[in-house]
Amino acid sequence: MQNEKTLLDLGFKHFKEWDSVNIERKNYRLDFKNKIFRAVVYGSPEGFKNDKTFVTLGICVNGNKVDRWRDFCSNDSVNKFINKNN
Repeated sequence: MQNEKTLLDLGFKHFKEWDSVNIERKNYRLDFKNKIFRAVVYGSPEGFKNDKTFVTLGICVNGNKVDRWRDFCSNDSVNKFINKNN
């Protein structure tokens, strides 16, 4: 399962500038080898079961816009994606 701890362990930081004032969901940022990764965690606050927590992740292009969002749930999948794209 991929969750907030996964992101923090990989070096992501909460990036308040990307948070919405209308939605209480944290956005995370990782600067890694000349790329900026943006991630959000989805779980029980959004209506998913606790065992269905997952990370949505993308690579930033043109500032804070994401190329496309990808969902990651299986163990080590976020780490593999980051390392594959560098």
